[in-house]
Parts: sequence; C-alpha cells; structure tokens
Amino acid sequence: MPSTFTTNKSIEKPANGDFVNTWDVPVNGDFDIIDASLGGTTTLNATGASGTVTLSATQYRPPTVIVTGVLTAAVTYRIPNGVGGQWVVFNNTSGAFSITFDSGGGGTSVVIPQGQKVLIY
Repeated sequence: MPSTFTTNKSIEKPANGDFVNTWDVPVNGDFDIIDASLGGTTTLNATGASGTVTLSATQYRPPTVIVTGVLTAAVTYRIPNGVGGQWVVFNNTSGAFSITFDSGGGGTSVVIPQGQKVLIY
C-alpha cells in the first residue's frame, strides 16, 4: 500500500510495512516539513508575474510569506482548494499594481497594500 499525505502541509504518512529499515527517509522529511510549517519563510518574487499563481506545498507551508520584486501587472497568489492554515504576508513589492491572496476553494480574497503585513487565515 502506498503512502498517503496530510491535506494541509502534505506530510507523508507511510503505509504499514513501507520503508522497512529505511523509516528515516520519510520521518526526517516530515520533520523538515513540520519545522518549516512552524517557523519558515517563503519569498515569492513577483517580477514578471501576472494573473493567478497557485502556490505549491513548499511555498504555502511556512507561516511567513514575503512577496518581493517590481510588479508589472496585478498578481493573485492562490492557496490551493482544501488547504487550511494561517500566514503573515508581507507585500514588499514596488510598481503600480497590486497583489491579492485567495483560496482555490473560493471565499474572500485579500488585497495586500505595498509595504504592509497582513494576517491571513
């Protein structure tokens, strides 16, 4: 039986009997994910981005997201459908456009003003 993964942080849950004598592979990887989820930072460079950008698990795991770069168009960063959590997002961009965070599942979107930090949950 193959491994499964948790919904919010994509932590591996090995199936019974998997990784015999190599359990350290998924366990060490899982602890790295947990560590990043508790205190990591993701930096997104918005230069050249436009439209909607769906974040990968590696990008949305950390609780702090810093968006940098020069905006040449409006950008919406999307948390995938079904993923929950909370993030502090810092819009450290320049340029005459905006960044927005939303959820692939719908609901409220948040426009983050340049130079501001916003708590999203």
